Amino acid sequence: MRPPVLILLAVMVAVTPAFMAAEDVAAAPDGVLISEVQPKGAEGLSLHNFGDRCLDLKGYSLSDSEGKLVFTRSIMLGPSADITVSFDIDSVQTFLDRPGDEDFFAYEVGTFGITADKRFKLADSGDGLCLFDPGNVLLDSVCWGNVTVEGWSGRSGDRPTEDRYLVRLSSSDTDTAEDWKLTRPGMTDRSCVTFTADVTPFTFPECRGSHIYNALESAREEVLISIYQLTSRETVALLCLLAGSGVSVNVLLEGSPLGGREIVNTERMMMKNLVDSGGTVRFINDPNSGDNRDYGSRFTYVHSKYAVIDGKTTIITSENWTESNMGAGEGNRGWGAVLESEDFASYMREIFFNDSSNVFGDCMDLLELYPQQAGFEGGMAYSDPALTYDDSYESITFRECMVTPVLSPDNSYGRLRSMIEGSEVRVFAQQMDLSDSYMSLSEESPASWMVEAASRGVDGRLILDITNDTGSEYAEIGLINTTTGLKAAGISGGEGFRLTHNKGVIVDDSVWIGSVNWTDTSFFHNREVAVIIDSPGVTDFFKSHFMEDWDDNYAFGEINLEILCSGDGVPSDFGSFEVSIYPKGDYTILWDIYGDGNHIRSSTVDKISYEGLEPGRHTLIVTVTDEDTGRSASASVEYIAEEYHGHTDNINVNCVYLAVGASASAVALGIIRAEKTRDFREKRKRRYR
Repeated sequence: MRPPVLILLAVMVAVTPAFMAAEDVAAAPDGVLISEVQPKGAEGLSLHNFGDRCLDLKGYSLSDSEGKLVFTRSIMLGPSADITVSFDIDSVQTFLDRPGDEDFFAYEVGTFGITADKRFKLADSGDGLCLFDPGNVLLDSVCWGNVTVEGWSGRSGDRPTEDRYLVRLSSSDTDTAEDWKLTRPGMTDRSCVTFTADVTPFTFPECRGSHIYNALESAREEVLISIYQLTSRETVALLCLLAGSGVSVNVLLEGSPLGGREIVNTERMMMKNLVDSGGTVRFINDPNSGDNRDYGSRFTYVHSKYAVIDGKTTIITSENWTESNMGAGEGNRGWGAVLESEDFASYMREIFFNDSSNVFGDCMDLLELYPQQAGFEGGMAYSDPALTYDDSYESITFRECMVTPVLSPDNSYGRLRSMIEGSEVRVFAQQMDLSDSYMSLSEESPASWMVEAASRGVDGRLILDITNDTGSEYAEIGLINTTTGLKAAGISGGEGFRLTHNKGVIVDDSVWIGSVNWTDTSFFHNREVAVIIDSPGVTDFFKSHFMEDWDDNYAFGEINLEILCSGDGVPSDFGSFEVSIYPKGDYTILWDIYGDGNHIRSSTVDKISYEGLEPGRHTLIVTVTDEDTGRSASASVEYIAEEYHGHTDNINVNCVYLAVGASASAVALGIIRAEKTRDFREKRKRRYR
């Protein structure tokens, strides 16, 4: 066996001194940092020039605290260029073998004077690297496992594996684990960028897929869809029509979704129809790919839900395009947006073609995986649903919004954290659950960031789904409400939707829409796609829907009482009292007519009539008790029953907000003569159905 050979791989730019003018060479270090590390398998490392000038690496060195690697001759490193050094020329591992990248080329040790002593060895279990300039000034540090080195702060970085190596996230250098993450060829490392777009927001299930259908119908050249699950027959039928008319239709689907084989088999049959119509369908992580997955999977799941149309329109949703969400049945609560922007679409096209590439071993065409796949024989005809909001909720487009694409595992966790921590007015979030990853409200939990914001006076509200909860979400909601300033509520379905599957966040005048659940897997291991839309108009749109869901929450958070007293044009000794209670629930209502404990009525309905009302000034006290939880709240109001032409006049009072289990009173005294009673329910925002 021959001894290990040191190899130099120069990425993007590798120019010898003969091709570089002296004035183009920086005289001092200008942004070179360690950018990649792989101690396991194909041992090696990379340097990246984050500066805007070419650098001569002669005299630079790296130390692992035991040995040293030195650049003894001139090697030019251009702006935005990388140099990769490895100890194993024959290894075909993910660190060296980067499918689809033709910019790598190699040099043997000694060709350009790269030397390493025998003590320089990167340990798999834990080690560190320090980069020094020719004057032996420390420029950068990185460590992994349980080791720390000079210049490093805090915990060490994650330990690389056979198919994952450490990569720097950006030019920002804090010498902490926050600068690094694990990656492999075919994974992206995008930082956040912002574009301008016209945005049309919509919600599930109210839209019934209409915004998506309208956008797809407009396609003339290309449709790209990356989605966890696509089982809507109407949608697939439309895609078949588009493919048959010459539109290039490309679909990337998760090959191992949760939900049962019947759903997966039905989806594959429909995808066969799309392929027969001229479309391209690929599955990632499909269990049938077998030995083709030489490099392992890039993502635990491709859980994204987006489409790019004709290089100018992008659709991003929190919901899968299933039969129920796209028009039939009772769909989920979710959010979505159509974004018109060529720059945004171009960004997402690159992500799509990267993720759907078949050169990385985890993605294959449908008929490669299932050459005998049968088509779908059920009804699958497309007819324009022509579903729109009712007259009160027209589809509105907001012009020139600032939009920022967000990706997992690239940047979603850090971007969400900075967004919430920068809040000043409000932080609203609607999530399916917190998951075991973040249920404890530790510092790493997004809910804890909301708690911190609430402690600063920010209006913080968190809605969690409790449709199928076995007790953990109930307990978490109770813990949040009793120990923090954050307000939490559970919701079990709602008017027109089955499950809260949303992943939406509202911070001040910005809204987050997309597929990112608050789980460790979703942030760090899945391919997820979201968008941050900076627009007061778009934010108000989603805020109104959030607050409607908040008002429908079940037995948690604040109880909102609103009382209306009226005489209704009848004799002065008769009055009616009505109370509006949010959230909805099964309540017992006690009516203390004079506030003295002697004239109490009990009911389970929100309105009573009282005969024998004495003229004069009185206090009405209303106490409501939740039948399921035992929690109660009270509100009181002063009113005057005054004879006026033989009738008791109408009196309106202000609403009172109370925390669960608390009691308080708010007095609003007024007399309104000869006016009709106002129905307090008209004050609620109208819903569209």
